[in-house]
Amino acid sequence: MALARAQERQVTFPADVRVVRVDVAVVGRDGKPVPNLLAADFVVEENGHRREIISFEAVSVALARSRPVPPEPSLISEPRAPSPEKGRQLLIFFDDIHISAVNAERARAVLRGLVAREVREGDWVTVVAPEARLWWTARTAWEHQQLTAVVDRLKGDLVRHPFKRHSMGEYDAMRLVEFEPRTLSQVGGNLEGVEGGDSAKHLLAEETYLTARRRLAKSLRSLHEAVQSLAGFRGRKNLIFVSEGFIRAGSDQGYDRVIDAARRAHVAVHFVYAGGLSSGRATADGDSGCDPIRCLEQDAAGTAYVAAETGGRSLVSNDVTAPIREILDEASTYYLLGFEPRLGGKAERRLKVLVQRKDVTVRARTRYVLGGATAGESATSTLPGALVAVADKTDLPMRVGTLFRTASPGRDRQMATALVIEFQPQPAERDLELLLHLRSLDGHDPVSEQIKASLPASPEPVGVMRQWVLAPGVWQARVVVEDRRTERLGSVLHTFEVPAHSGLRLSTPILTDRPETETPSRSTVRLSPAFKAGGRLYCQYEVVGAVVDTTTGLPHVQSGYRIVRDGHVVRDGGSAAMLPTTEGLLVHRLEILLDDLGSGDYDLILHVVDESARQTREAKRPFHVVPRKGQELPPSK
Repeated sequence: MALARAQERQVTFPADVRVVRVDVAVVGRDGKPVPNLLAADFVVEENGHRREIISFEAVSVALARSRPVPPEPSLISEPRAPSPEKGRQLLIFFDDIHISAVNAERARAVLRGLVAREVREGDWVTVVAPEARLWWTARTAWEHQQLTAVVDRLKGDLVRHPFKRHSMGEYDAMRLVEFEPRTLSQVGGNLEGVEGGDSAKHLLAEETYLTARRRLAKSLRSLHEAVQSLAGFRGRKNLIFVSEGFIRAGSDQGYDRVIDAARRAHVAVHFVYAGGLSSGRATADGDSGCDPIRCLEQDAAGTAYVAAETGGRSLVSNDVTAPIREILDEASTYYLLGFEPRLGGKAERRLKVLVQRKDVTVRARTRYVLGGATAGESATSTLPGALVAVADKTDLPMRVGTLFRTASPGRDRQMATALVIEFQPQPAERDLELLLHLRSLDGHDPVSEQIKASLPASPEPVGVMRQWVLAPGVWQARVVVEDRRTERLGSVLHTFEVPAHSGLRLSTPILTDRPETETPSRSTVRLSPAFKAGGRLYCQYEVVGAVVDTTTGLPHVQSGYRIVRDGHVVRDGGSAAMLPTTEGLLVHRLEILLDDLGSGDYDLILHVVDESARQTREAKRPFHVVPRKGQELPPSK
């Protein structure tokens, strides 16, 4: 069931602010957003006085179905600044601290349907599970496809009654400890079997309440971080908080920190009860389930409070699919209004947004405070804050790509993953500080590094490379860079797939315009190198894992290449046998003439066949053809 929203808490704006901005959703009687409204349709009142709307933006997100999923993630990632009309921002917070194993599967079933049927092209979807240390973001069609595997990783860690025989509800324990320290007459918990009179019962309440407070603190800290991570987006943002809920402890201030952060970041927190409606019978973990009224007023009062005070909903139902769809629809059509507040007077202001139409419901904040915060204050403006932010920082342009390289000598070559962070040409030397954090979709241990690098002045792109041996599977790398001289900040999220450590494998082709003896070092590898028309492209790569013929003692491997532009093959280089070096390594070098290629972007695709094992592999590298100086080169057809 959906509860009516409580009156919103106060929001603080900078003292020198000249424009107060508010996002407004307008819903018709059918529950659908009302489109095509104009600024003249809205009335904004501050403390009962009408204010002129000085900025207006109607946001309408195209809800097209996702395009065909590409066979692999993007080879190169750049910082992205999402605009409200191109997609919705959704964060799914799976509160595994407050979800039991029994109810975790019910919640997973709901989320599987959500990511499979409701996510559209352009949506940014982040899944967070604090106890499992899971944090995963999907923005592209390929990344959206991985969300089902992300949901399948979600588990519930809550053991509701850790004290075995003697159980007491968390709400009852809180009432005893916080409000009734001297009497037990009004405590309604099940205390049968507790010996020792009031002292023993009070001790049990202290233990139960302490455990609840520890869980509560962990959830609120993680929820606060998740809310702050959405601050970089402009527009309406929703956080789906999936949990069995937690109590509202009167002496805990963590709720207010979450609510304040949500108000500043314009995030609505929606509470979805993971257990559904109760039959009144005990569950496998000994819980009797959640009656909707008791749940939201007692056992999950803290969760419902956060939802109501951030403009969200509390959903306790066996089927929350329809309400969640309504929440996403509201994020598809809404309005951004700005007005100039009256200066002076009390800092706390009442805010009311009206629409001059019948049979519509307006959803917007109702109160704010003028002054008190630092202008531009945001947790994501720091180097560690940008590391957990969902949106990229675009002040420092860069590109990130992945290379796979052989990292061990001898015949048993091990493939390592190299991350290349490439920066634009710069006339002056740069001092950079980098934070790198790599997460695995399969739950392998994350990898983190903090490094400092000095890059020389260069007329060409210059990069930094870091290399690890990672477990096979899908990974995400969050890269944050600060230019210590200019204090500019940049960040990017890069998703890549590490190939298996066995079988036929190819290292990533290294492309250069220099002959073999002048192959560039690792620090100068280009992610998408440029070559002059009519010149030459040199390529080197290695094949590992090929089967050796027992008769000849040699592998039987064929290799070839083709050049592709816009999905069309513009050159087929055929194939030829690869011969091992004197060390027994399969290293192949190509020299490709570019005399018939016009200016533009191309992909070099290498294909290798192990005839003995009947295995085939491909590797792809993008490159760019540019005209020579003073040459007019027509683009390729």
